[in-house]
Amino acid sequence: MKIAIFVLNLLLGLVFSTAFALAVSRQAEGSALVAAVLRTWWAGLTVGVTIGLAATVGSRPILGPVRCILAHGIVLAISAAGAFIGSFFNQELQQGQQILSSLLARHNIAIGSGIGAVLGTVIEFIHIYDMRKKDRRK
Repeated sequence: MKIAIFVLNLLLGLVFSTAFALAVSRQAEGSALVAAVLRTWWAGLTVGVTIGLAATVGSRPILGPVRCILAHGIVLAISAAGAFIGSFFNQELQQGQQILSSLLARHNIAIGSGIGAVLGTVIEFIHIYDMRKKDRRK
C-alpha cells in the first residue's frame, strides 16, 4: 500500500504541475501540453516526492488517497496565489528572471539545483525518519 500511495503522489504531482502550466500558458496549439510537461516536470516530481514521502514514511498510519489529493490541491492553490501576486509585478519579475537565467545558464546550475532539491528532500526525509526511530528507542 505504501508504494501505491507514493506512486500516486508522484503521478498527482506531475499531473497537477502540468495542469497548472497549461492553465497559465498562452499557447493554444497542440504543443502546449508537451511544453507544459517540459517546463514543469521537476516541480511536479519534487512535490510528488515530498508529499509521497510525508504520506508514507514513519510509524503513523499511511495518508489516504483523498488526503493526498487535498495536499496536492493546497500546493496548487498556493502556486496559483503566487502566480496571481506575481502578475502584478510582471516587469520587475521578468527583469529578475532574465538576470537569474543568464547567471544560471553561465554556470549550468538550473538542472543541478533541481536534481539537488529532489535528492536533498529524499536524504532529509531519510534522516528525519532515522532520528524518529532513535527517539523512539530512548
